[in-house]
Amino acid sequence: MSTKRARDGSRRKRRTHFRPLRLKNYLIVTDGEQTEKNYFEGLRDYLPADAKEKIRLKVVKAKNAKKLIEKCLDEQAQGAQFSETWLVFDRDRVPNFDQILKQARAEGIETAWSNPCIEVWFSAYFGSLLSISESKICCEKFADLYKKKTAQEYKKSNPNIYKILYENGDEQQAIRRSENRRRSQKADARLSDPSDRVGCTEVDRLVKAIRENAG
Repeated sequence: MSTKRARDGSRRKRRTHFRPLRLKNYLIVTDGEQTEKNYFEGLRDYLPADAKEKIRLKVVKAKNAKKLIEKCLDEQAQGAQFSETWLVFDRDRVPNFDQILKQARAEGIETAWSNPCIEVWFSAYFGSLLSISESKICCEKFADLYKKKTAQEYKKSNPNIYKILYENGDEQQAIRRSENRRRSQKADARLSDPSDRVGCTEVDRLVKAIRENAG
């Protein structure tokens, strides 16, 4: 009898512990027309079904580069509980690039910039990051690389841009390449500001964060 009671007591003590769902809400603010929005919404849609239960993305566009910080703060003030707020923008469209980065840090906003354009990050999927200071030329060089790797014409408005890059390139290697480029440029005293770091990007930081939290 005592053995049965002990067993019953042991059963009562053994409770099933349910782990709460770790929900991550990302607010992503960009000054891009379509490319950045299509890319990150494509990433979200490409996540496994169970991961989509953990990740929420809201991608919004600021009116212009000068309104990036203001747009972040406005969205945060709407009452939504964002786990992280990120700015995704290119150096080529932003005259006060370094100043915006400093202000973002002061406001607790993460940054995922590219110098001169997001195509620097895209190129990392296919190999070494492009290092071209002029945005127009950088985009043209990437378009050539993209066509060679995918047999398709590159269009900045392509809604499937994430899927195409992921399936034809290597995202893990892209992240490593970007981290290595950033590390080497930060170590160069001549490149004291992000605006000096041509061919560098931080977009990999946001992609990595989303992927890790979805896992």
